[in-house]
Amino acid sequence: MKLFIRLIFIILFISLSLYITSIESERYESTAITLLKDLEKKQKISLSEVLLGQGSSTLQDSKLLELYIRSYEMYDYLDHIYHLSAYYSSKSLDPLHRLYPDTLFPSLQKNKANLLHRYNEDLITVYDDPSGTLKLSFIHTDPQKAQQILQSIIQHAEETINTFARENATIALQFIKKQRKEKRKLFIEAIKKLIAYQNRHHTIDPNVDVERKITILGELETELVKNEVEYATKLKTFNPNSREVK
Repeated sequence: MKLFIRLIFIILFISLSLYITSIESERYESTAITLLKDLEKKQKISLSEVLLGQGSSTLQDSKLLELYIRSYEMYDYLDHIYHLSAYYSSKSLDPLHRLYPDTLFPSLQKNKANLLHRYNEDLITVYDDPSGTLKLSFIHTDPQKAQQILQSIIQHAEETINTFARENATIALQFIKKQRKEKRKLFIEAIKKLIAYQNRHHTIDPNVDVERKITILGELETELVKNEVEYATKLKTFNPNSREVK
């Protein structure tokens, strides 16, 4: 019995060794490190250097980023460029890593779920808390393709995040404009009531008071425009939910 078990073990070991050395596809790993900045700190940064700013937690942001780059939306984007669906069912991959249009084994069937699973197996993400960096790696039988796909993942994730930021900025700006219109109306009404009260009680020269109110209103509108420009500028760098932008 022991001899039989040992024989089986030897056969399995030899088979596995032959598979690894002779059959398994040679695959290459391309790696990049992205820096996740804490945007609540007053630091000048570039969007080309960061993918996602810290709203409440850098770790939380890295997890949200990881969820997106592992989503089917990202896979579908890459598939249109690099034909990943054809790659995962091609002879470039060994039989165990390959997907098949017609097979009795569910895990080897070429379908949406298995294609996404193969993509996620080739995509490696490691978050480093002390440095606030996210290490991304992608594995492919072609080293050049592995590097290109990884660059596309980073670029498309950054573009998507920037699009979300612009949409949030548009909504926020519309809200600011509405608030400005309402506040200006209330301010003018308050000035009119104050002038009427002063005229009735002769507390101050009306002409002087009107000039002073107009000056104040002009200064406030100038300050508002200045703040709007500063707000729009910060949205290009800061996370819309960060303390700086709020």
